[in-house]
Amino acid sequence: MVLDTADYTAISITTIKGTTKLFITANTNASKEAKHTLKINNKKYTWVGSYDYK
Repeated sequence: MVLDTADYTAISITTIKGTTKLFITANTNASKEAKHTLKINNKKYTWVGSYDYK
């Protein structure tokens, strides 16, 4: 788990090939039109909708 707050949860997922992805979900304001900006470890993530997977 990378982040767990009332507003957001972020987890790091590593594939069997060693690629690491980040899954972030909005725990509040999860409408598909909602715009989100979040900073994790000095990196800014911006997305629209309930989740981001990169």
